[in-house]
Amino acid sequence: MLGVSVPAHANTEADPLVALENMGLIQPTGGMQLRSQLPAKNGNADDAPLGQLSQDGGLTVESGKAAVSVVPVSEIDGELGADGKALIYTESDAYSYVLTGEGTAANAGYVVINDASAPLDYQFAVLVDGDAAVLTEAPDGTIHVRDVAGEVVNYIEPAWAKDSTGATVSTHYAIDGNIITQIVNHQGAAYPVVADPGIACDWLFCTYEYSRDQTEMISGADPTVQFLVVAACTAVGGPVGAFACGLSSVAITSAASSALANGKCLGLRKFHTSPFAYPVEVGC
Repeated sequence: MLGVSVPAHANTEADPLVALENMGLIQPTGGMQLRSQLPAKNGNADDAPLGQLSQDGGLTVESGKAAVSVVPVSEIDGELGADGKALIYTESDAYSYVLTGEGTAANAGYVVINDASAPLDYQFAVLVDGDAAVLTEAPDGTIHVRDVAGEVVNYIEPAWAKDSTGATVSTHYAIDGNIITQIVNHQGAAYPVVADPGIACDWLFCTYEYSRDQTEMISGADPTVQFLVVAACTAVGGPVGAFACGLSSVAITSAASSALANGKCLGLRKFHTSPFAYPVEVGC
């Protein structure tokens, strides 16, 4: 989900990439770094193994089990921008879809909402090796992506949305076949609002991301921290799995505090080749 110019907008505030940049989700320099930088391959961050973008296929991520594609349900063609590191669907002045993958540190399908005239529902089609995915939502809000044989091959992270002040905006998923609809209740929010169904795994590792509210609870050693870690541990077939249970509460509390101090949230990451997880800082 390759480089040409970014689509022009009537004002820069309506440019979806500017909105993502202002919220700290992307940076204009350093290879358009998103969230926390992936480990470089051969010492070159530009070679990090990430999803591929194409106007026909949207965002495609190879997890080692299958190629998962996420495509906005749209009647227009996406325009490639930012040196091929974003695919932008400008639906109207009110909202856009932005897919990010190649050369960044996030495999994600952002919705950028500019004003109150934008709809509340935003749809993405999910494919596995070109076929319609089988989607199920876990209790923690993670969507399990299965192939036609029923095997879990990847995950869509829990729904989140925030406005330009960083305030949380109410949002959730609905599933119909292989279509994910993210419902964003943005009325009364400070625009622009950004929502993000992100893909948790690539061929190298999986990342489980906590929300800002959860990160704050974890950093304060709130009793809920035990539930949050256990949720990551025990989600059936979840992206983190039992490896998260090896982290001490002291370590995860310290990591959450550090993430907040840097204006970020806590994530747990596991390489496919390792039985252990480690904390990372992610944009939120």
